[in-house]
Amino acid sequence: MTKIIHFLIVFAAFILNSCSSDSHEEEVKPVEPTNDFYVNFNMKGFFYEISNADYALRSQGRYYKCAKDWIDGAIKISLEDSTDEKFITEVTFWINKKVFKDELNSSNNLSYLGRALNTSTTSIGFPIIQNGYYEVYDLENSVFLVNRNLSAEAQLYITTKDGFYRSTSVVPNERDPGSFIVVERVIENKEADSYSYPYIIEGKFVVNVFEGMYGTTSQIVEGNFRWPIGRIEDSELLSVCG
Repeated sequence: MTKIIHFLIVFAAFILNSCSSDSHEEEVKPVEPTNDFYVNFNMKGFFYEISNADYALRSQGRYYKCAKDWIDGAIKISLEDSTDEKFITEVTFWINKKVFKDELNSSNNLSYLGRALNTSTTSIGFPIIQNGYYEVYDLENSVFLVNRNLSAEAQLYITTKDGFYRSTSVVPNERDPGSFIVVERVIENKEADSYSYPYIIEGKFVVNVFEGMYGTTSQIVEGNFRWPIGRIEDSELLSVCG
């Protein structure tokens, strides 16, 4: 009980801190790729193959989070059913990373994404809370302390005809200890000048997804993916966050 109360206090402080920090959302045009993208997964005893062969690949908009010392950004990309006939109506997936401002390099506008995707130096985890499970909250000073060389964070949302499932939680839940995500291949997109994603990633994952916005029960989802990473440039982050 004491741990749950402490978690709620920390989480409430986190919400207040997030509101006071400089966060931005910006809608962008749909992504129109020539490559094949997919996420295949098992869920509740059924296997689903979701790809842009029969789902529309779209951007859900740019996300920025600006703190005093660090910056975070991502483009949330979804595969959406436009027919209103499929059980899985939408899958959204993205990877982001908290990077210190002095580590950004405007002369190499994709160094931020490189830091998030470089699996030789960076592991990736599914955060239990939307805005970061690699953050440490300082109760005394009411700030989140973010260390350098943090792991990147992946988030997965699945919408079905009868529910909504997310890899993050807004109540005191615990991540299944068997959860993981591995990026096995990072492909540079040679058409990056024409489209908004400079990289394509391939990999696999196992994660428990929580049902609903405030759900306490979860389902294990296991699968693999080939997914585009939206263009977030260093100069863009520095311009927005200062």
